[in-house]
Amino acid sequence: MPKFAQAEITTVTEDLSGYKAFLKRLAVGQVVTLPLESGETSRRVMRALNAAAAESNM
Repeated sequence: MPKFAQAEITTVTEDLSGYKAFLKRLAVGQVVTLPLESGETSRRVMRALNAAAAESNM
């Protein structure tokens, strides 16, 4: 079992402005295929897109 009392908790903020601008250009029903940059994963990009959509009330 991990030692939760010794856990280090931090808050990281990511600049989502590029993701928000991209989402604003899309219309409902569009399908997008995004090429990933070196070091990016599809999971990370999807999390960022979902966070940007949530912050933009989409």
